[in-house]
Amino acid sequence: MATARAALITRSFAELTRFGQAIGVRADTLMGLSCLGDLMLTCTSPQSRNYSAGRLIGSGAAVPEALAATAGTVEGAYTALVAVDLAARHGVDMPIVSAVHAILDRNSSPEDEINRLLARPLKSEF
Repeated sequence: MATARAALITRSFAELTRFGQAIGVRADTLMGLSCLGDLMLTCTSPQSRNYSAGRLIGSGAAVPEALAATAGTVEGAYTALVAVDLAARHGVDMPIVSAVHAILDRNSSPEDEINRLLARPLKSEF
């Protein structure tokens, strides 16, 4: 589990870095609390609403159920589609963001999206 989480965080940061570079974000902003710090919190802390909702969905809860059971606003549920659209507009490949969007907005299962991600051809992250 720890290795999979480390891989997810690393690949997610690569996606965020590619996107940030495409829209002109400064590298030090990406390395700071507002990007890398927030990503680490979201991927590791039960105090994160995104993490809590994601754990419920990963455990088999339906998306609406998971969102209702999570106290407060689950920001990722409302921004996944926007992130996918922005990435497409800027020509940035963001497969993890696309997988999250597919689960939240297109009724795909976490298992199907994990399999889709693992089936991608190997290539450089940057």
